Amino acid sequence: MWRPGPLGVAAARHGVLNHPGITFAGDTHGCLDHLIEAPPDDIIIHVGDFAPVDRPVSELLPPGVLERFYFIPGNHDYDRPAYRECLLEDPALAGRCLHGCVLQIGKLRVAGLGGIFKQRMWYPQKRLTAPEYPAPEDYIRTLPKKDRPGAGSSRRMRGAIWYSMWAQLACDRADLLVTHEAPT
Repeated sequence: MWRPGPLGVAAARHGVLNHPGITFAGDTHGCLDHLIEAPPDDIIIHVGDFAPVDRPVSELLPPGVLERFYFIPGNHDYDRPAYRECLLEDPALAGRCLHGCVLQIGKLRVAGLGGIFKQRMWYPQKRLTAPEYPAPEDYIRTLPKKDRPGAGSSRRMRGAIWYSMWAQLACDRADLLVTHEAPT
């Protein structure tokens, strides 16, 4: 029987949940002004759902925040192509997205897993066998041509947590795992 590994408990095991110097924010839905209240030396990690936004996220950040800002996308950041572009294609945020990778931030190795579990793709609570669609390309091949990338329905699937991405992160070492999906 297949079961998820220990990646999700890494932060608690290493005792970094109360690590000084990190401010977490999330579900801001277009309002980033409050990030100015973060202590000036803190790293800021946004855990997704910037949308709705109508211009590059870097332009919405208060002064002095960009240099210490990291993020993962949330499920609503994929709702419209413009939201995704304003976040994931913002050149000023290049190298600051934690989604699906591990970055060294100060003394910590921080992993990120944006998006949410979608039962149709992979939902580890209800499915303890290998997933039917381990990676996005496996799912996309099953879609009618009208629903493939570029069409509305498949765009939201980009916000899913895929087994392949989780498995890739599980092979790396991290001190802290940042997710948009709440752990259960």
